[in-house]
Parts: sequence; structure tokens; C-alpha cells
Amino acid sequence: MHTDKYFDPLTDRYALDRRFGVDGGYAQIDTSQDAAYFGTWASPSERRIVTYAEGDISDQTAETDEEFAEAIRALAAWNREREFLFSIDTRGSATLTEQFSAVGLGEFLGWGGSAEEVEQTLEAMVGTGGAQRRATDTPA
Repeated sequence: MHTDKYFDPLTDRYALDRRFGVDGGYAQIDTSQDAAYFGTWASPSERRIVTYAEGDISDQTAETDEEFAEAIRALAAWNREREFLFSIDTRGSATLTEQFSAVGLGEFLGWGGSAEEVEQTLEAMVGTGGAQRRATDTPA
């Protein structure tokens, strides 16, 4: 894996959202820690993962599909160990969905998991202060 690191104090994650979008072959890696100061994008065709954190930009390029998939799995494991949600958001792009599935990452497309697993994750987020839950009733 080749990694380049940069620092850009004059940008934010939303500028990178525009640069690394679906039209350019990138999916957003969604986590429950995403914010204006943090985001991650990935391109299976380029085998590239770009992460922005408070001005620091890490640009990783894998040499093989396997190395790319391994890096995404490592990101998923790191997030899940900390009870953060993790998914790959292809914004409905059939091409990106097929590319991520082809390298063995289909399990991460969308939030996935059973209703019980999603509920457990949400409860964990509330328990750690990462979210607040409010019950509301909506008219049928």
C-alpha cells in the first residue's frame, strides 16, 4: 500500500465530498464518527482510499484488489471495535456496487445487518453518548 500524506488547513470534508463523488468513481465510507472535520472515500477501480481528518489528508493506493479489500476490512474492524457504524455508500450507483462486490466487500454496502444488530448498534451509540434517542409517534 502506497500512502501520501498532506495537510490543508483551508479545506473541509465537504470540499472532498465534491471532489471524490460517485461521478468520479468514489463511494463515501460512512461511519457514525463522520463530521465536518472527518470523512473517508474509496474507489475500487483505482484501489484508492482517501481520508480527511482536521486538515490532514491520507491518500492510500493499493497494488491489488486484495490489498484494497484488506484495507477496507481493517477500517470496518476499527470502527466496529469502537461500536461505530460502518458502511460503504455507493449512492445507488450500480457500477460502484458491482465493483465493491467484485472485490469481496459487498457485506459493507449499506448499513446492512439484521434489525436486531442495527438496534444494538444504536443502543450502544446512545450508551456512549454518541447519539440521543427520542421516541416519536408519526400519524399513519
